[in-house]
Amino acid sequence: MDDDEKALAELPTLADRMAYHTKRLRIIQYAAGAEGVASYKAKHPEAKSIRVKASMIAFQPKPEGYSDFLCGLVDSWLTSDTALAETNRADVERLNRAMHPRRFNPDNHFSKPLSGTLLGRLADVFAKHGYHLDTSKTLSMAKVRASAKAAKGERSLGRPFASIGHIADDQLAVGDQSFRIEKHNGHDCIRISVNGTRVRLRLDALAEFVALAGLGQSLSLSSSYGIRIGELAPDPENGPEADPLANILSENRPQELPLLKGELAPDFRSLSERIAALKPMQAQHSTTDTDGPDPLAL
Repeated sequence: MDDDEKALAELPTLADRMAYHTKRLRIIQYAAGAEGVASYKAKHPEAKSIRVKASMIAFQPKPEGYSDFLCGLVDSWLTSDTALAETNRADVERLNRAMHPRRFNPDNHFSKPLSGTLLGRLADVFAKHGYHLDTSKTLSMAKVRASAKAAKGERSLGRPFASIGHIADDQLAVGDQSFRIEKHNGHDCIRISVNGTRVRLRLDALAEFVALAGLGQSLSLSSSYGIRIGELAPDPENGPEADPLANILSENRPQELPLLKGELAPDFRSLSERIAALKPMQAQHSTTDTDGPDPLAL
């Protein structure tokens, strides 16, 4: 108090003294509480108009293992649809059993904001499973659960493939069939079984064929050619120069189906075989047509 008297005596204006009182009352409130503030104002009446508000916070720190439990819970959400479908109340009850005797309110605990440190750990759990958690905004465990549902929903849909299916993770889904995607000579491929023979099919070649044929959603991979999901087999690699469709256009051709009236029979010959078949026709045309040059020779 004596130091206050000396300091105030050196301040010539009321504004300077009020600034000094404000600073001192802030310190007195922290150190001596309401009684100290009342005593100071009684000694310096000009400071009575200054308002002092204190906000004291008391809380219990989270018990040991709390963050680990929530990280494990989020991990289960990302790996199990059953765990993800549980209610917030049910998960908080599990948390209470694990943190006994500490107990959290099952009605609202998962609605409380999470600390930045815990959010960082939860984001790492998401990343481990190939998902992203946006930590730029305030999140609660309920919102983290919603983010997990959204992320898993997007992945389950996958990305469209050639208008006939979807690709999700390492699987190509066409209708009710699923094919595992594997790398071969730098290309994404699937294995299918054609009449008992396993063959490899490049996805870029399949997509190009679908586009050229205009098949779209009408394509059925389980049609008359008897194609079904094939098991992966440790067959020798054919080399980078191998034609990805050569195994399909092999001697193991599908048997011809009964044709409808007026329907042309499918031609399974290779391009080189068809060109070779045209040569005799070209020679015959050049010997009988004397009206002009052979158009095939131009």
